[in-house]
Formats: sequence, structure tokens, C-alpha cells
Amino acid sequence: MEAGVCLTCNRIKSVFVCPFENCTKTFSKKSRLTHHVMTHTGEVRILIIIFVDW
Repeated sequence: MEAGVCLTCNRIKSVFVCPFENCTKTFSKKSRLTHHVMTHTGEVRILIIIFVDW
């Protein structure tokens, strides 16, 4: 499901809903919902950069 534009107010509709009980957050982008869900699960994205100087 994708976000659409509300015809009466010209704003983006939030169509991605947090699946957690008692959470009423909604988002217009799935990536934002994915990041928000990590706040419920405690998941953390880690970027590891290794520099090699040869």
C-alpha cells in the first residue's frame, strides 16, 4: 500500500500503521515505519567500517 495525497487538504496520507498494540503511530513511508518498529523491538542497525592501510 502506498501513501496518497488527501484531495481536501493537499497533505500526504499516512497509510503505514505501527502493528504494535497501544501504538497509534502512522507513517507515509514504509522505511519510516520500519525504523519506528525497531524502537519497539530494541533492534539496532550497526554500520561497521574497517579501514585497512597496506
